[in-house]
Amino acid sequence: MEAISPWWLCLYLIVYSLYLLQANFVVMRKAFVLNRGR
Repeated sequence: MEAISPWWLCLYLIVYSLYLLQANFVVMRKAFVLNRGR
């Protein structure tokens, strides 16, 4: 088996960071709505 190419690693990191950003956005939005409700 070949070693993982940097290109694939870059693509994986980009997708992973986008996923984390989306998750953070959803959580922050929920917290914002909860704070506004109070």
